[in-house]
Amino acid sequence: MHANEPITLRRSRHFLLILLVAATVRVSYVMVVKAGPCVLKIKSVVVGVYHSECTGENDQVNYNTTANVLARGGGFAGPAPSHLPLAEHPPMTTVVLGGVSFAFDHLPLSWVADETRFPLGTIERTHVREHRMFLALLGTVNVGLITLIVFRSRGLRTALIAGWISATYPFLWVNDGVIMSETIAIFLVSLIALALLSKGHGASKHSRWMVGVLCGFLALTRAELALIAPLTVVASVWSSDASRRRLMTMVRNAMPIVLGMAIVVTPWIVYNNARFERRVTLSTNDGITFAGSYCQPSFHGTLTGLWIPSPPCLFTSDQLAALGPVDASVISGFYKRKGLDYLKANASQLPRVALTRVARLWNLYRPLDMIGYNQGESRERWVTSSGLIMYFVLMPFAGLGLARLLRRNRRFAFIVMQPAAAVTLAAMALYAQTRLRAPAETTLIILAAVGADALAERARSSRATTFES
Repeated sequence: MHANEPITLRRSRHFLLILLVAATVRVSYVMVVKAGPCVLKIKSVVVGVYHSECTGENDQVNYNTTANVLARGGGFAGPAPSHLPLAEHPPMTTVVLGGVSFAFDHLPLSWVADETRFPLGTIERTHVREHRMFLALLGTVNVGLITLIVFRSRGLRTALIAGWISATYPFLWVNDGVIMSETIAIFLVSLIALALLSKGHGASKHSRWMVGVLCGFLALTRAELALIAPLTVVASVWSSDASRRRLMTMVRNAMPIVLGMAIVVTPWIVYNNARFERRVTLSTNDGITFAGSYCQPSFHGTLTGLWIPSPPCLFTSDQLAALGPVDASVISGFYKRKGLDYLKANASQLPRVALTRVARLWNLYRPLDMIGYNQGESRERWVTSSGLIMYFVLMPFAGLGLARLLRRNRRFAFIVMQPAAAVTLAAMALYAQTRLRAPAETTLIILAAVGADALAERARSSRATTFES
């Protein structure tokens, strides 16, 4: 079956069934597993109740809070009374979730918004449930996009296989129930792949501009995924009809992508440098990320390759207090210096640690560590366990699919492999964790679908040969 194969009514119903299952899995995860309620206590005194599971002590708090502040006109800042300028993360997730908060702060959706009731009778809408539900629905859209990517290049049969895998794969849908950036990143990665596959496989100038803009939004979602931009430039040049040996042709093909990305990212960089004391590009989180990745526990022992969110990698509360009233950019600078000092003193260990990070990223080194590590980021133990089982089942099929694409469709293979290459390079430079691999789960799913279809085709051919003989 090929991409130009007509879609019959029965097959379109099959596709709709995939979307229905995908939505059911994701919405059920939010409504049942994340249902709550979450009782908030301070010194054993109940001060509020969330009508959803707690966001925990992780990035969910930041995304949820900053989205609500933005929706209520506070800009990119912390909650009252401080309202300190914040750029702990790039802004895309905050902007998207801020739109959700704004919609549920006003009629008619405000009637169904979640509430936290405090002792003094005030009502503060947290929108934890609404944020999770929106991401669950966006995750369902992602399933449709992955299916469409495969259909555009490999045909309907392989696309439906990819659809069923993406609808049920735990390491994909778990992101859709957690208030973080992964679901939006997967959405943008999928759109980039579709743009590269459009109009002669990315040969048109219009497609390259679109890819550049999408790469900009992706960098504003997860900073390290800016690495996809140069990989996309190479993919666009590789897939164009022009000669790839001429430097000027490569530059001409790359310019729309670079400029499109710059147009999207530059306003955020200018805005940050107008409100922070020191230079800030995409976020102030790069310093703490660097310090937690370059320290003794992350270089030696059973925690090698991970990010360590505690001393000696990070400062203690007393050390931070000693810095005085400084803004986030200054603190980030201190953390960068701390990590850089450790790196300089232990540079000879970096190749070993980088390889360990890659092995951790792809669950080839101490994979069971992720069960406990992910639990700290609101990913239940049973979700990680089931995800690991399905991951190792899919891997052989993905290997077969990659080999098949490299023989028959290298252009598509190169496009599909971009997210995997980007997250691998990011892990080598910083740290590894299953969540950070989320955009590359699309790579695994597509390759596994191609491999499974190849095996099925081989089995059918074998049966046909046996029957004829």
